[in-house]
Amino acid sequence: YTYITEELSENEKVDSVQNNRIDEVLKRIKVISAGMDSLGLCIWLLMGLKINKCRPEINSCVGTTYDAEDLLQTGERIWNLERQFNMRAGFNQSHDILPERFYNELIADGPASGQISRADEMLDDYYKLRGWDGEGRPGAEI
Repeated sequence: YTYITEELSENEKVDSVQNNRIDEVLKRIKVISAGMDSLGLCIWLLMGLKINKCRPEINSCVGTTYDAEDLLQTGERIWNLERQFNMRAGFNQSHDILPERFYNELIADGPASGQISRADEMLDDYYKLRGWDGEGRPGAEI
């Protein structure tokens, strides 16, 4: 869902072709989507609303006084628990890559036309941003 921020950002344009903060955007979208899922809300709400604008409705329905940071922290915890569960089930860093064709076949059209995916080059930075080790494992403190 990074295109939500890439195309609809209210504050800044994110250029995924140039990897302009795409790891931060990806982390934020994953955290927000986990939080939204936990509340039974559709991620498509974010197409028109930012997380802070959903907060009053969430608090009204749930009877809480969460601020945007509380909602993001909840999503972060959910995502880390999911990651730990998956790793115990046998998933590891080798499962965090795209199929080989994404690294070999040129993108046919759009802003990245003529390029190949460089997602594998960003994996270590993404792990660091999440606070995970080099194998993609969340730390004990997370």
